[in-house]
Order: sequence, then structure tokens, then C-alpha cells
Amino acid sequence: MRVKNNSRDPARVIIPANSITDSLGNIVTTPVKVSIRTIDLFYKNALMPGDYGAVQDGQDKTLESFGAVDVQIRDDATPAIKYNLKSSSSAQIFIPISSQLRAKAKSSVTLWDYNATTGLWEDIGSMVKSANSYRGVTHKFSILNADVVFSNSALMLLIDNPGNPLPRTTTYTMNVFSPSPGGGAQLHHTITIDPNNANDLPVVVPRLAPNEIITIQVIDNTAGVTINVLNPRAGGIVDPAANLNPTPPYTNGPTGHYPNMTIVKFCPITLIWEFLTQEYFNGF
Repeated sequence: MRVKNNSRDPARVIIPANSITDSLGNIVTTPVKVSIRTIDLFYKNALMPGDYGAVQDGQDKTLESFGAVDVQIRDDATPAIKYNLKSSSSAQIFIPISSQLRAKAKSSVTLWDYNATTGLWEDIGSMVKSANSYRGVTHKFSILNADVVFSNSALMLLIDNPGNPLPRTTTYTMNVFSPSPGGGAQLHHTITIDPNNANDLPVVVPRLAPNEIITIQVIDNTAGVTINVLNPRAGGIVDPAANLNPTPPYTNGPTGHYPNMTIVKFCPITLIWEFLTQEYFNGF
């Protein structure tokens, strides 16, 4: 099957005969519909799942993507019924490399499958560069990602201003963009501040490139306008043993693993961010 996108080379999948099964493992002999959705790495609403977190050899990693696709097989008559590959079968998959990333594309990358239960990508094989695509073999159909990993990540903590707290009159969306150290697509995180949820702050922006300038776009959702674009610098590398997407409390110190976390305080009236040194942060 070949799917053409105007801005990319086609994504392809080659499925052997008699290898599609239902949920009970029975070979499917009725017509099916195979779809491939190429994920736009540069469009914030392109539905790339997760936060770029992955697990490899039991360790927490961060991914930077060169291309991703969502492959689904459904019953032609009843599209709600999903099928997959027979456990003993494999299919060839060709993932197009985004045109903006071809100049820095690696000769080989890892093929990743998204685990919706854990929220992490899992290593399922390798891929090699073939013209403007990565070619590999998959034993399942899902959201598949052609990525390299970087183990060293930084975190950024967004806190409210104790002396001038955020007015809870509107919903704010913060789009956070971080460069990728290996040449992959920039990392993108979306954070929503809900006026009815006082626990939205503090919040950690996870898996950032260490010591790089970060772009934060702040949107007033009620007015539908960008109210500020901020450019703080991410901190240094966190402890390799740390959870790269921690939850409260963000304890610092020898057991917290986050001595290099950059802390940014939101000032709602002036819409300026104050960059605080580490001495202000002793845990939340």
C-alpha cells in the first residue's frame, strides 16, 4: 500500500499474504481497509502521542523523531473492528523522513511502538535509511516512530507567583518548543492552565535539551490570541537515575535528582517570566 502526501515521500507497508488476524488469532479472509497516516512532526495538532518518553534496556530515554506513521487495519464492512499482524508474521514498513530533517538524518535509527498504557515508546527494532525514508520490519501495526534517543535531558519548572498569583479568569495554553540535540524534529509540549484547577501549578516541562534556548508560546484561550513568546534557557542535565517526567512533589537535593532544574515564575499582570536561581527552590 502506498500513501502520497504532498510534502513528503510516500509511506509504504508490505504485508505478506494470510498474515492479518482478528483479536482471537484467526486469519482474516474478508476484505480489510489498511490506512497509513503520516504524522506531521512540525504541526502541534498532528496527534503525536506521549511526551517523547521511551524505555530502552530498562532505562528512561527521550526520543527525537525523523518520521512517524499510524498504521491501522480495519474490517472493510465494520470499521470499528481492528485487526493486526499474526504473531509469527512481519511486514516491511517505510517511514518517510520529514523534508526539513533530511540533511541531518542518520544512516540508521530505532523503530519504536507507542504503548498507550504506559505512555512510553518501546524499542521494537531498527531501521536503515533508504533514499528519503527509513526502512524496517514490524511485527505489529500501531503508531510507529523512526527515532534516535538522547539520554541527557533537562527539566523546567513553572510556578505561580506567590505575591501576584495567576488570575483564574481564563484558560492558558503554553506551547513549549525545544531543539533536538541530534538533528531530529524539535520537541513540543503543550501545557494547559485551567482556571478551575488550582493544582495546575507548579508543573514540570519534561524532556528538554540541556542548556538550550527554549521557546514558550503563551495563549489566552478566551481571547484566542498569543499574549507572549518567551525564551528561557533550559538547565543542565538531570541525574540519569531521575524520572524525566516527574510528578509532585518535585523534591530537590540528593534524593530528588533535580539540582539543575530551571525554575520559571509566571507574572500574570506583566506577562513576564522571572528566572530564579536554584537557591529559591527547595522543593514543592
